Amino acid sequence: MGLKQWLLVVCAILLALFFVLNLQQVKVHFLVATLQAPLVIALAIAALLGLLLGWAVPRLRRGGRDAGA
Repeated sequence: MGLKQWLLVVCAILLALFFVLNLQQVKVHFLVATLQAPLVIALAIAALLGLLLGWAVPRLRRGGRDAGA
């Protein structure tokens, strides 16, 4: 097994450990509502929203033009 495969296995183990250690319920406050959700789900949603914003904002600022053009 090469270095890339070992790194992938280590990352997968760390991710699984992260999920197992963050299953406690937390309150998530929105403007008009408060929900109970597992911490890992709240963190995943925040990460996905950050990823979406990080992808969309530069494209919107360029007016849809590609960065390489």
